[in-house]
Amino acid sequence: MMRCMKLRFTHHVQSQALARGIPESRIADTIRHPDVTLPAPGGAVMCRKKLEYGTLEVICVRTQGREAYLVLTAYYL
Repeated sequence: MMRCMKLRFTHHVQSQALARGIPESRIADTIRHPDVTLPAPGGAVMCRKKLEYGTLEVICVRTQGREAYLVLTAYYL
């Protein structure tokens, strides 16, 4: 069973997700159950998940001893 990880959203990702029509629940699901996870610049992590609306990509940084994520941005490819 997967541990429940904590997610924090920056103001940037909150406003951009709203403008792009991406619910925070979809972002959370992409981080928790990605199809692909790759390193991103600056120590960030890119999580990608194919959905019926397109492929969602989320950039986040692990925090608090790697038990939480700070979500930086999210967008559809």
